Amino acid sequence: MANQASSPPSMAPPASIAWKNSTPTSIATFLQGLGGQSDAMTVVEMLALLESLSLDDVSAVTSEENLDTIRDALLASSYGVQEINGGKHEFAGADCDHSVAPLPRAFSLLGQRWTPDAWTFQKVVFSEVTVDGLTVPRRLPSSLDVAYSTLGNDTAYPILLDRMMDPSGVPFRDGFDYRPNLQSARATLDAQDPEFWTEHLYGSWLHSLRTLSPALPQSAPDTFRTEAWKRRTMNTQLVSWTHLRHDTLLYAKQSFTPPALCEYPDGYVDPYPALWQRLSDMAQKYRSFLSTYSLSGTMGIQIRDLEILGDTPLELSKWTTMGYLTDGPPEQSVPDHKVIDVDRGERLSIIQAHLDNFSTQCLKLKETAAHQLAGQMHTEEMKTFVGNTVETFTLVGCTGDRRYSGWFPNLYFHNAFSSGEDHPSSKWNPSVVDVHTDSVDTVCFGDPGAVLHEGVGRAQFMLVAVKHPDGSTCAYGGPVMSHHEFTKPHGVRMSDEEWKSQMAQEGEPAPADWKQGFLITE
Repeated sequence: MANQASSPPSMAPPASIAWKNSTPTSIATFLQGLGGQSDAMTVVEMLALLESLSLDDVSAVTSEENLDTIRDALLASSYGVQEINGGKHEFAGADCDHSVAPLPRAFSLLGQRWTPDAWTFQKVVFSEVTVDGLTVPRRLPSSLDVAYSTLGNDTAYPILLDRMMDPSGVPFRDGFDYRPNLQSARATLDAQDPEFWTEHLYGSWLHSLRTLSPALPQSAPDTFRTEAWKRRTMNTQLVSWTHLRHDTLLYAKQSFTPPALCEYPDGYVDPYPALWQRLSDMAQKYRSFLSTYSLSGTMGIQIRDLEILGDTPLELSKWTTMGYLTDGPPEQSVPDHKVIDVDRGERLSIIQAHLDNFSTQCLKLKETAAHQLAGQMHTEEMKTFVGNTVETFTLVGCTGDRRYSGWFPNLYFHNAFSSGEDHPSSKWNPSVVDVHTDSVDTVCFGDPGAVLHEGVGRAQFMLVAVKHPDGSTCAYGGPVMSHHEFTKPHGVRMSDEEWKSQMAQEGEPAPADWKQGFLITE
């Protein structure tokens, strides 16, 4: 095991935290509203720089003298400074004595977004981790690094310490004491104002998840202050974060298809009122953001899953502004019946209505959670709300086919391709995403390289016993999502289809050891 660094590394707040003020184009504004600032110089910033140098004429940029002027101005500014290594960038001294070197300046049309979790990953791996001034080969991060430093969850810390003390653990991840990096990243992100998190949708989601990290008050039932519950909650955070990394929008959760029931006699809401408030705020902020766009007209898009039409599913690999294309020859045409016309204005209205409903249900959950924490029993209205989770039994009774009329199924968004036959919440829809690339290094460390993946698998059944304020106790059951972290060989990046096929054929990977406190696998 490497010795602890003599002093914390220099980890000043990233430049991205002080968001640049500019007047981006409509597309740039939209992307920044979804995922945050680009981690590279943008076209808008380049135009601003050229204007400041009085180089408005494109032809003037071609002269060597003016190019030197632009280069000097770039180096004298923060334009193009990267904080996340998004590609192959190597640097090494004699005898593999690496030193931290700045990433090269970058310019892109629509660059990748700077995010707090990716920044955390960057700060806790080679070559940022040092001991006595020398870097050490911790080359793989972990989702628990994000749980502790980005989401502020202290439950992850002792697990990470155990890993630091275990040189026989996961190669290139465990056995290295990187506490200074971990704590510096945590301190930097903890110090940010709410506006830092809520400026865009991606950050707002992380900001919401952070409400699950603090310990609950003493008024909460003992169940929710146990170590097992804390780890279960951290697992939930990582599941949601995995979905977020898979797509920066509110990605569809795991399917929830319980057996037909005539009623729920009672239920219990996860006791985190601040979470439900922030999710409601996020939905309304995103709705307001969308209202700044005026969309009209139709767009033809090829149906992605031709099973809707009774045909063989089509393998798709390309996307154009007109929709999906096949792998066939360029001259291959798409039959008219396999293309749908999407009214963009109508879809925008549907999205906004969905966000309104999402916000409303979150506020109801907040009210119920606050009621519970105050030591009060559910009101009749709250009991009805819980009872109508999957179906509105007061309206449909308990006969016939499932109608998905409850509030929970309707938190799942119907996209333009929905057939109307299968509700989105009834589908088994696992997802996987690669979040970090460990490059091959056969010169210094003998590292074969790897690609770190986060996956969401099958829903799991949870039982939790709660002692109520009146002294009565009750066991509640319900589904929770599963989270998996694993690596694939360098160059291998799994798709959702491959992940789903792997689980169908081989089953899910074994859960991490830290989940044994709340998860029964046999």
